[in-house]
Amino acid sequence: MTDATPRSGSPEALGGAVADRDDGAIVSFTQPPVVEVVCGVQFGLLPLATAHFGRFWDAVSDAYPHTRDLPPLATLIEAPPGQVGSASVQWSNLPELRRVFFLNLEKGRLLQLQADRFHANWQKLPDGDAYPRFPEVFGEFHRRWKEFVDFVHKEGLPEPQVVQAELLYINAVPLTDAGLPFPRIIPWLQPPPVAFAAPPEAEANLHFEVAEIRGRLHVAARTVRLAEGLRVLVLELTARGAVGDDGLEAWFAAARRTVVESFAEFTSEEAQRAWGRTR
Repeated sequence: MTDATPRSGSPEALGGAVADRDDGAIVSFTQPPVVEVVCGVQFGLLPLATAHFGRFWDAVSDAYPHTRDLPPLATLIEAPPGQVGSASVQWSNLPELRRVFFLNLEKGRLLQLQADRFHANWQKLPDGDAYPRFPEVFGEFHRRWKEFVDFVHKEGLPEPQVVQAELLYINAVPLTDAGLPFPRIIPWLQPPPVAFAAPPEAEANLHFEVAEIRGRLHVAARTVRLAEGLRVLVLELTARGAVGDDGLEAWFAAARRTVVESFAEFTSEEAQRAWGRTR
């Protein structure tokens, strides 16, 4: 009898059923400040030609009718916990191709594709619906990733071998006169108790090893002044690490717990009450 267990990193091993309901045990808010969520994977470099990008767009254009070309993201692989992180460079005989956005501008959805990455984004629109919750965002990523894997097979390309997954939450909190100053939103940005007031701007970057995701959590907080003069506190939490034999869905479940629970730890109870924390 042959071993039917999928290889770690193969599309089959990374499958699994998409969660169809929210996790009742995880931290939740009725009005979370999240403005963007990104689910993505990095895989071994594929020999994608320009024609492949066009044919894949044909396959998804009903849901993603617009495109945009951007420079590719750098290949960045987290070292295992306990080791120093490093970037991984891969070589190809093909010229470097762009990263392509496939966009649905009306729904705030986009897919990102390059020769070694596949990402799906949800972005909050100025007057759009509330955050649709993680199972829906992950479900769209999972469906489109499977479509891409099927496309790769039909094109006769090598099977994409996933080496790392990534989950990014971007939160944006307006700093209005009637709102909370940023040290009361993120207490660890509070200046030392000396004779000067809280600084008008702030920036901090933190990095934590997380064994559960076989990688790291990266936290970036900064104040930003928008073109219209509005000041915003941006808090980004990125979980990045290797996918284990338990598959892609299990990794994203662990990454989501890491990000959401860390968000609750980093932000104040006062701010969380304003966002309607329910558990």
